[in-house]
Amino acid sequence: MAPFLVAVAVLVFLAAVAAAYALRPRQQADKVQASLGRLEQYDVRSFRSQELAVPARERLVSPMLARLAVVGRMITPTGRISRLQERVEKAGRPWNLDVNSLLAIKVICLIVAVLLVVVITRITWLPTFWIVVIGCALGLLAYYAPDLVVHVWKDKRRRAIAHSLPDFLDLLTVTVEAGLGLESALARVGSRIHGPLGEEILITMHHMRIGQSRETALKEMARRCDDPDLDHFVSTLIQSQRLGVSLGNILRSQSSTLRTSRRQTVEEAAQKAPVKMLFPLVFCIFPTLFIVILGPAAIRIYYVFSR
Repeated sequence: MAPFLVAVAVLVFLAAVAAAYALRPRQQADKVQASLGRLEQYDVRSFRSQELAVPARERLVSPMLARLAVVGRMITPTGRISRLQERVEKAGRPWNLDVNSLLAIKVICLIVAVLLVVVITRITWLPTFWIVVIGCALGLLAYYAPDLVVHVWKDKRRRAIAHSLPDFLDLLTVTVEAGLGLESALARVGSRIHGPLGEEILITMHHMRIGQSRETALKEMARRCDDPDLDHFVSTLIQSQRLGVSLGNILRSQSSTLRTSRRQTVEEAAQKAPVKMLFPLVFCIFPTLFIVILGPAAIRIYYVFSR
């Protein structure tokens, strides 16, 4: 009996080894087939179609702008680059502009200025001194013209934020007094207000959702907006949150104060208007009136005395 059991055990063992050996090539073949399937996904034609699907601006212009930005960083001091980045952020990044794109535009403007100087030297016979002066003037204008454009965008955006701020405070006050928390009220008001201020509120809410503290997010919003009234409001709001003061009372007092400040600003601008109108009247309108009124009389007087 014992030899029979031993023989059966040996046969079962051999059968298991044979099954494992029979199945091993199939498993290896499956692995190879799966690897080939993954490789088929990386088809050269698919890569080519994906590259052609990208807009030409990103395929051609973006690499060129990146190389020009490197040249712009080489000719721009490090401290000035940080200031340019801050200006671009305060301008709201128009047309998705960043500091590298701004530096590339500076280099392009310098290249255009050099070409203009070459054309001027070819078509005119100016002395070397005047060519050098014109070249320096065009170079400075080409280098600082993008900065002036960004500064204009920043001022325009700041005026738009200052114009929307009283309505924002009124809506925020009503929303908080209706029972919503500060973050919920900011999210609701930000979705209702259009323009730069609404965009900044939504960006601030996004920063809060990804883990940034409320105080830091509000301070960053005030820094990007660059408005003194908004900066004062954010400081007061943060201080009230630290001291546990009622948020509704703070918002209502800030709204009333801001409305009064805006009215005083408008009255001040109205008082300055007559003084500002004096110079166009004296140098532009009065000479024209003198010519129209006294011109015929002067002609008649000239004819009388010339006889």
